[in-house]
Amino acid sequence: MDVKKLEALATVIEGYQLNYRVFYLYSSEGISRSKLLSKIELCSSVAATGRNFNTINKLKAVLEKWQ
Repeated sequence: MDVKKLEALATVIEGYQLNYRVFYLYSSEGISRSKLLSKIELCSSVAATGRNFNTINKLKAVLEKWQ
């Protein structure tokens, strides 16, 4: 991950954290308006996708039913 590109693309309404292979993004106006999320692939060498917290919780609930 190119941290310098991340810092250049992030706006004042966004916060992020990179933990090993997971990129966490906080955007106070929602991820649909995030400039950084829309350009995250420019900073990494892999394909990326973003999901909001509500979607993650729904996916978690579905996976828990399968166990």
